Amino acid sequence: AVQSYQGRASFSLPVPANVLLSAGMVERVIELLPLRDGYRAGVSLLLVDGLEPRVVPAEIIVERSEQVTAANGAVDAWRVALRWGAMEQRLWIARDGTRVVRTEQALTDGVLISLLQP
Repeated sequence: AVQSYQGRASFSLPVPANVLLSAGMVERVIELLPLRDGYRAGVSLLLVDGLEPRVVPAEIIVERSEQVTAANGAVDAWRVALRWGAMEQRLWIARDGTRVVRTEQALTDGVLISLLQP
């Protein structure tokens, strides 16, 4: 079921077994991958824009290792891009504990940044 300001709706969609269904699932799967410089993997994402769900191909790419400011200070992390179509989200995964410490996603009005607590 999907709920928005327009109301609530249900949908049914055939979904392949390897589809990532939620933002939390995407983050957890990326945390579990054997990340390294140049790592790439193809995935499928379930997107629900409005009331039309669809499965889209996406790519996970480790861009580089860098130090990033997170909720508890500076962290050595892998900078990972998740790309689907013209969209992109960046995630920073701590190198010492393989957890997401920061995310960024471009929106029409700016950039949404999340700093995650351990």
